[in-house]
Amino acid sequence: MKKASFISILVLILSTQLIWAQIPQNVSYQGRLTDGSGTPVADGTYSLTFSIYDVETSGTALWTETHASVAIASGIFNVIMGSVTPLSIAFDQQYWLGIAVSGGIELKPRIQLTSSAYSLNSQSVVDGAVTTDKLADGAVTTAKLRDDAVTDEKLADGAVTGDKLADGAVDEDKITTGAVTTVKLRDGSVTEDKLADNAVDADKIKPDVVSSVDGVSNDGGDINLVPNNAITITPNDTSNAIAIGETHSSNTSNPHSTTAAQVGALVSVDGVSNAGGNVDLVSNNAITIASDDKSNTITIGETHSSDTSNPHSVTAAQVGALVSVDGVSNAGGNVDLVPGSNISITPNDSFNTITISATGGGSRNYPRHQLSGYH
Repeated sequence: MKKASFISILVLILSTQLIWAQIPQNVSYQGRLTDGSGTPVADGTYSLTFSIYDVETSGTALWTETHASVAIASGIFNVIMGSVTPLSIAFDQQYWLGIAVSGGIELKPRIQLTSSAYSLNSQSVVDGAVTTDKLADGAVTTAKLRDDAVTDEKLADGAVTGDKLADGAVDEDKITTGAVTTVKLRDGSVTEDKLADNAVDADKIKPDVVSSVDGVSNDGGDINLVPNNAITITPNDTSNAIAIGETHSSNTSNPHSTTAAQVGALVSVDGVSNAGGNVDLVSNNAITIASDDKSNTITIGETHSSDTSNPHSVTAAQVGALVSVDGVSNAGGNVDLVPGSNISITPNDSFNTITISATGGGSRNYPRHQLSGYH
């Protein structure tokens, strides 16, 4: 089995790096690797895994890193521990180093880490050696300060700012009466969470503050405007305006249920209705309808009475009239009686008679014939 023989462990910067945060967290390490008989391993490149423990045997590694290609000559090798995985160990107690070769089992025994002569010197610091310039930001924490170590005389004016005070660090007991003035308060530093209930009363509020809206107040709260019926409320926080409107005036759906009787309107014409619309008068047969919107009149007339074209198709029999005289007809006209030789015809319209007489020419006498009913 191979074993490790360590020539030296150089930790000259180990202790100082615990004070100076800007120094890399690295440890220079040199060792000699031999086989079981003490003969140095063959020259070449090896994979070495380093682990640090807080116990000499078993336990869990506090830190581990692997150097994949470590050159070894005559068994001697050099590495910088922490160059692969940063060393985050405090080095404030005893530690042991374990080494494994090429992924094999860790070599035994583990090596106890010790301080060098130079690192031991860091345990004592000359008075005044540590100045403000030598302290990294955040290096001095509350846990590292003795109670009452920082007094008023040790604080420069303005050295303690709000960013350097922990939440709740300054309470009422630590503030003298009247110490906090308006000038010492940053804009926006006093929020609602920092005000006790009822701490701000009317006397502490500058004039012209609105205490109520139309007689309604809600100290420290909000007053909601609630729309009712046809009212609309539109708040605009950007322009600091509240628009109050209404939708009633533009409502054309008869919101008040107004009746025709209330407005003096007709409901129907001769039993015909058309709510919100029109009732048309339609002319039929000989009826005429003339509407005049300007004079608000509707003239209803007829053309039948002046029709002389027998619109009812009345027959001669219906009116008791002749159709012809001795077979002669003239619809709508007259049939003339024409006297022949020795014949005289005498119509008498007053008596509704026509007298036909013979006027001579022979010895024979013909009786007079009288026609009646001639039109």
